[in-house]
Amino acid sequence: MDYFSISQETREQIRGSDLMSIIKGHVTRQKRAEFIRGGKHHDHYRIGQLPNGLLVATRERNEKVGYTRNFDEVVERLEEYCQEAEKFFRYDRFIVPSFCVGARYKESNDWRGLILTEELVIVRDGEIFPIGIFKGQEREIFFDLSYDSDDDNTQGKLTSTRISGIRYFDPKNIIEIS
Repeated sequence: MDYFSISQETREQIRGSDLMSIIKGHVTRQKRAEFIRGGKHHDHYRIGQLPNGLLVATRERNEKVGYTRNFDEVVERLEEYCQEAEKFFRYDRFIVPSFCVGARYKESNDWRGLILTEELVIVRDGEIFPIGIFKGQEREIFFDLSYDSDDDNTQGKLTSTRISGIRYFDPKNIIEIS
């Protein structure tokens, strides 16, 4: 099965699971999910585990940076992450999340976007281990697959020349969190 199909199948598993209430609590800030790791622009939060064993996490805008852009202004960059994961998924020498699901939610009067993806880390005794390395595999692991180092200096819509249309964040392919 191809990466997009796997992602859409996982979307349906997430939709039909108890994880939806955790995701809703997280995005509404009623109960934030556990912080896993963060970078300059994005943070990852632990959502939980699906019945099939897949670990689900979010990839979302780093709150320290602030999130002043609405969904339409960032959709291409969100899509870029998923398409980059799809590209690297084809090669055995790389470890990337096994799925990428687009999601959006309302905050104030604006739509915001985030990615639901596989959690690629485990924590033992307070130390973070990338799953592939912890298992002794010697493949390169890609946690961050987007190219948004210029976000701070760009006004308006963030675009990407690396994508071939919108698929993962097409309205019919996303989870709308309400």
